[in-house]
Amino acid sequence: MDLRTQLARRSRDARWVAAALALGLILATVVYALVQRGSRLPAALVTNRVLLFALWYANVVLILVILFVLARNLIKLWLERRTGALGARFKTKLVATYIGLSLVPVLALFFFASQLLRGAIDRWFSASLAEVLAQGDAVSHALQDTIETRNWRDAARLALELQGHDLADPSARAAAARRLGRGREETGADLVALFDGDDFVQAVLDPRSGIADLPELGRALP
Repeated sequence: MDLRTQLARRSRDARWVAAALALGLILATVVYALVQRGSRLPAALVTNRVLLFALWYANVVLILVILFVLARNLIKLWLERRTGALGARFKTKLVATYIGLSLVPVLALFFFASQLLRGAIDRWFSASLAEVLAQGDAVSHALQDTIETRNWRDAARLALELQGHDLADPSARAAAARRLGRGREETGADLVALFDGDDFVQAVLDPRSGIADLPELGRALP
């Protein structure tokens, strides 16, 4: 078999391998896209995931091809050196030089990329944990104060509306109960209770609240 025939055969084999890898990429991408569409995700998110999967597949295939070619050449070189083939030492130096020249930029890129990533992570999480906890506690207290102020304002309004009711009169108590129910619906509170001084009169409770006991009466309304 002459050199031209060998080159033609290798070229044909390489085309078959490339076609098989491309077909595998297409099939894997189609299957992955169908799976993602079945998950009812937004179309833009599905498109991004499919593109990332295709790029990931291509990167993995290229890495495997490079590793295969490198391993094949190293094994071939080792066999030639073992059998004492002509030019084996020169070929060893050539391959070692090629690998060294290839690894230098890769290692440099890896080092600088690691530094950039580490710097970005440090900037993202530069805030101390104590500062984050303090800010979260401040937000929690502010929200609690806002809810408490709103509840006191609504309670004062209901108390003002019920101030003239004679709670000893059954009809007045029924009217007060209806007004308490409307007040609970308006404010969205779980419980609206009416007290005469420190004495409990009646209350309206949301059955979904899960409250089993009445809360203790706190400070009086301003």
